[in-house]
Amino acid sequence: MSVLEEIKEKESKRERDLKEQEEEQEELLEDYKKNKNDYEWVNVDELEKEKINPDLVSEQKKIKLTADELFKYDSGVLGVNIIGGKLIRPNCYIHILLDDASWPSFVSSEVIQKNVTTDSGECFVRDLKNSTMIVRLVRKQILESKNDVMEEKSFKVSEILKKGHDEPVTLDLNGNRIKVLFDYIPNSSHLSPSESMNDTGIMELNLKSGSGLMSADRNGKSDPFALLFLNGVEIFKSSVAKKTLDPVWNEKIKFPIRSVSRGEVKLVVYDWDRAVSNDLLGEAILDLSRVKPNGAVQMNVPLDTQGSIQVEVKFQPQYIRPGADDAFSMSDTLNLVSKAPLKLVSDAADIGGAVGGTVGGVALNTLGTGTSGAANVASSLAKGLRFGSKKKSMENTRENGSSSSSKETSHHHGLLHRESFQSELRPPSGNHSSDVQSSRTGGGISVPPSPIANKRQSQHSARTSMDVSSFMSSSMDGNTIPGRVKVEYLEGVDKKVGLNCKVVLVSPNKNKEIYKSRSVKPSSGTVKWNESTAFKAPAIATMQFVVKEHRTFGKSNEFAEGSILLADIAGKSDDVPITLSNGSILYVNFNYHTQILRAFLTQKLYPAEIIPAPKKNRKTAQPQKLRKSLVPGTVLILLAGRFRGKRVVYLKHLEDNTLLVSGPFKVNGVPLRRVNARYVIATSTTVSVEGLDLAKFDVAYFAREKASKDKKSEEEFFGEGAAKKQVKSERVEDQKVIDKALIGEIKKTPLLKQYLASSFSLKNGDKPHSMVF
Repeated sequence: MSVLEEIKEKESKRERDLKEQEEEQEELLEDYKKNKNDYEWVNVDELEKEKINPDLVSEQKKIKLTADELFKYDSGVLGVNIIGGKLIRPNCYIHILLDDASWPSFVSSEVIQKNVTTDSGECFVRDLKNSTMIVRLVRKQILESKNDVMEEKSFKVSEILKKGHDEPVTLDLNGNRIKVLFDYIPNSSHLSPSESMNDTGIMELNLKSGSGLMSADRNGKSDPFALLFLNGVEIFKSSVAKKTLDPVWNEKIKFPIRSVSRGEVKLVVYDWDRAVSNDLLGEAILDLSRVKPNGAVQMNVPLDTQGSIQVEVKFQPQYIRPGADDAFSMSDTLNLVSKAPLKLVSDAADIGGAVGGTVGGVALNTLGTGTSGAANVASSLAKGLRFGSKKKSMENTRENGSSSSSKETSHHHGLLHRESFQSELRPPSGNHSSDVQSSRTGGGISVPPSPIANKRQSQHSARTSMDVSSFMSSSMDGNTIPGRVKVEYLEGVDKKVGLNCKVVLVSPNKNKEIYKSRSVKPSSGTVKWNESTAFKAPAIATMQFVVKEHRTFGKSNEFAEGSILLADIAGKSDDVPITLSNGSILYVNFNYHTQILRAFLTQKLYPAEIIPAPKKNRKTAQPQKLRKSLVPGTVLILLAGRFRGKRVVYLKHLEDNTLLVSGPFKVNGVPLRRVNARYVIATSTTVSVEGLDLAKFDVAYFAREKASKDKKSEEEFFGEGAAKKQVKSERVEDQKVIDKALIGEIKKTPLLKQYLASSFSLKNGDKPHSMVF
């Protein structure tokens, strides 16, 4: 007998029982009329009637509705009855998600073989007209990543309910066929408008302009820019409008918003400053109650100080569903705006026409493809092989264990960080109608712990000691000194459990665990380790000793801890007693290189780097043969140096094979200077230099003055208080003479002055080899 036949048989049996009860009541009523003295009439309320005959009372309270009348109710409980089906792959689960929920509303039992077994459950529908159902085939009961999703399709709930309410309907997921019969129990109470799809979607904000903003600069203007915050998190920063009180931006941003009625969008305007912190010009909260679905609203938002901001807000309702990689990641704070895009659940499902077919003697309607494409994910796991000694393997295992622990901790912290917004994404503990609640009311079932965070770390029964030979100098403030520390014994122990000792180097930048001893049980109140490790650290670092209880099962609690400054134990060869936090005494021995430390402590406060002596050039300088185009008076283009791209006039060839050039300085700012002939381009433009007196300009003219070799003070060493270099008045006068003569010749040629004042540059697509200079 099929499941459908069983359901019909139970319904017919129930109707027969009710009919028999009604006939029995009628017989009793007739007998009462004939023999009233044999009966006693008792008045009972509805509660007592329900206790006497609950089936009869419930039958009297029922309201029978047609399918069309049922579908007029926007909210209600959707019953999902899986009749059967055929899958391509075995060992999977069927997940059903509604709307923007990240946790499935229905999870089937495992489909061990390819034939789907019967199952049932309920889902709560908030907005039937717009509700969307996502059907998934997943490898695991609790989804951990998108790689676990085998197939996924989306269907419109209103259309699939009409087809599968009276008769089973077949859902086709790329060859995987699932036969489902749907029930719908309407909800008589009206939900808040915030429960519908019109309260969630994509908002587009056009930041147009501002007017009458507050002045923050001395010139009576401001450099305003705006920040946009969604529920207290910054999601957008505009450009800076320079020197104005009426800025114009015309910048747009699109961002997903979970709830328009409960969300807060705030504009904050600042005055931009280069050197100091930005000044607040005002802020305002947008009135989102004016926003209408699929419409644009113009807003003139007054700031709380002075002026107003003009914005245009558009809102497109649609359900926004997080990806499969993170079942809990749906925060309006939203990395989504600039990084990971969300999957948008479509408003309509492409449901094909009914295809008549017969499966198991029952007429079925077949649905076509859904909106979202199938997610065929095939992954392979490659396990590496480990080679090496046992000790090295153990140390690698310990490092991997600590790494996984830190990852689990960060995942757990990320989960807690999202708790404030995830109260409505509570996964149901079962498929019962009593558990069905609105995902918007925040009164759902508590979220179970993350499946990733529940993975237990592997327990190591072997000796878990770690020896790090050196502490990276990059984590310290330089000047690291090598040393060795030996953890000898601990006195004053009043416990019988095993204890281990961790050695941690504490630096200004970070803390680093450099050693962990083996676990030793106390004997007569004393724990003896006698273990040592090497390290590198500066004298300003602190070494911390943490003693913990070792428990194979359960939490290892901290026993005591203490620390000591390395500068205090430098040069000591005797055992150093360290009083720990609980009063016990730990004895350690240091071998800290005192000679290196003494050299470090006696050197100057600001040690200079060793500068190697320059190599002597034994090659004889050969006279350079200039290009034919390099003739005095030619206009050159500089290709390197401080004035690269400038056009200059070639004046003279100097003895050191360099070229004497000038802008002139009054035209383009290039003074008299020497340049290498390799880094110039000669043009066809020339300026007459016959009347210039250039005899005094030689190599010695440009020679630098030798600085005094006196010992520099600390201020001079760092350039504090040192005199600024000044140009000699003689060179200033020479420059004026050359400029006057050159400008007189330049004025004779039209536009030559403008030509020299402009700079040479190449743009994308220019072809230097085809140019004629």
